[in-house]
Amino acid sequence: MIHRRALWLDLADVMCRFVHGPWLVVGDFNVVLGSHEKKGGAPVCARSCEEFQAMSDICQLVHIDTKGAQFTWARRKGVRGNVELRLDRCLANLDWLDAWDQFDCFTLPRLSSDHNPLIMSFSKDFGARHSLFRFRKMWVEHSDFNDFVKQCWGSVVTYGCPLSMLQHKLRVLRKALRVWNWEVFGNIHKKVDDDLTALA
Repeated sequence: MIHRRALWLDLADVMCRFVHGPWLVVGDFNVVLGSHEKKGGAPVCARSCEEFQAMSDICQLVHIDTKGAQFTWARRKGVRGNVELRLDRCLANLDWLDAWDQFDCFTLPRLSSDHNPLIMSFSKDFGARHSLFRFRKMWVEHSDFNDFVKQCWGSVVTYGCPLSMLQHKLRVLRKALRVWNWEVFGNIHKKVDDDLTALA
């Protein structure tokens, strides 16, 4: 735990002194956020979990949901039986998330190591012109709107400081609402133009 505390202090120092834009931190942190990230063995140390979360809050890092294996490290047939933990993960600040249109973290199969390697996938559509997001009054009048928002909000798994978590969820919801708007209402501007033409 002493070595981890030194790492948390080093990360906070790096953030304060050198980070002025996108920042990505990836690797084996040798700690979990809670009991939901461990299977088997002794109970998790609550203090180490709290300190890991505190470091994330101080450094304004969001824990990216890893797709694939639920646990990234395993010890088979040990003295205390099989133990599995999510030790390997990807953390990013909001500037990094804003820099990419699509960003994902995946696990790869274990080969010679007892850890699952991680691989990141990120892309940016340089040809796209991003329009401002506008909330439409007609959305709240649609019968499926509330259920759609609840489902989208609940499907986003993220960890970090509360403000970063909120901003990340809002970003995902904004993109989902744009797609939903197009699928449900279609091209509203074209429909208005067609109606005006018909009335002329």
